[in-house]
Amino acid sequence: SSGVLRFDGLTLEKFLPGLNIQGDFFEDDKGDIWFSSVEGIHIYNYSKDTFKIFQLKNEADSILQNGARLIFIEHGSILWFVASGTIYSYNLNNSFLKPFADTDGIRFTVDTHSNGDLKSIVACLWLRGPGIEYFTLNKDKGFEKFILLVENREAGSLIIKHAIFQREDLLWLFTNQGLVSYNP
Repeated sequence: SSGVLRFDGLTLEKFLPGLNIQGDFFEDDKGDIWFSSVEGIHIYNYSKDTFKIFQLKNEADSILQNGARLIFIEHGSILWFVASGTIYSYNLNNSFLKPFADTDGIRFTVDTHSNGDLKSIVACLWLRGPGIEYFTLNKDKGFEKFILLVENREAGSLIIKHAIFQREDLLWLFTNQGLVSYNP
């Protein structure tokens, strides 16, 4: 039941048994598949048919795996991820790692411009409290962070488990009180 399963059209093959996957799967411009688990960020190398944990290190040469969660792959070569409460970008082509913003988020969703550039990140606090963190990106200046408490008049603050953009002015929030539409 846990681990990674691959279906080739005929057979189902199990890889990495016992792996607790956290979040979405993303494909880079080489066709490799990226995903997060409790153990860190993983890559499935399509051409070699192998899995490995992708080790990212900060300037102090410490491995950034504590709670690492992949958020998005921009233009097939820029990883956006969270580790130790910080949002980072990592360029696969030149190995440039850049911290952008601190976050208390557990689950994340993104909105992009029509050209694929990252526009904003929504961080759901979920088990850490009510509301969301809303980050808008200016690549020269970094993120502007807004903390939004979304409330229901009858129920009070909403615990938001996940969010999905339908379009730039409509965000669907999955909450402890059901589905809520929100205009950021």
